[in-house]
Amino acid sequence: MRKQLAGYYQPTPEEFVDLWENGLIILDTNVLLQVYRVSKTTRDELLDTLRRYSGRIWIPHQVGLEYQKNRINVIDEQKQGYSDLITGLENNENAISKKFSKYKHHSFIDTKKMEEQIKTIFLTIKNDLQNLENAHPDYSLDDPFRDEITKLFDGKTGEKYSEIQLQEIYNEGKKRYELKTPPGYKDDEKSKNNDNAQFGDLIVWYQIIDKAKSSKKRIHSIKGKHLYPETGIL
Repeated sequence: MRKQLAGYYQPTPEEFVDLWENGLIILDTNVLLQVYRVSKTTRDELLDTLRRYSGRIWIPHQVGLEYQKNRINVIDEQKQGYSDLITGLENNENAISKKFSKYKHHSFIDTKKMEEQIKTIFLTIKNDLQNLENAHPDYSLDDPFRDEITKLFDGKTGEKYSEIQLQEIYNEGKKRYELKTPPGYKDDEKSKNNDNAQFGDLIVWYQIIDKAKSSKKRIHSIKGKHLYPETGIL
């Protein structure tokens, strides 16, 4: 049974050793997009790790496509974070001011003094955020991280499925998602303008299976907490 349903069993210690020493490392889209979301230290560690294992990394075509499509959105989200935080500070400052006004005649609380202290703190934080925003690099024009990722995955990116293959997956995906069969059924709301975006994980799943068959190697798929038990792929 273990041989036929290997995906439902934890690998043996020997299999874990083989996985880490010889297995193919496949990254999900969000791992690549993390380079724009994390601190410099974490980003450097991630890229250094990819360089160290450059001979064993690979991504499905769908992962590369999703990275290219979503890169600018993630970059914009990071840039919008400053104004979002500043707006939040201003809203909270107003709410706090109203709360202090309620007790402006309190016998022992110097609400005016405390309000001035809070305003000073909030102003300092807002100025810091504005300075950081002004210094934020524009990766939409000059993106050294995409250059690095492009170099790392040169010759290590899968081929695109044909339109016939994709349509077959879309048709199958509709049935699987109706039955809530993983992977990907929770992405059903991702579709916009009938672009079949909700089937991205399913396409990645099949492309990983194809790579596992052709390479005849164990696969370590880095995708957060998600597993692929039906294939025996971690």
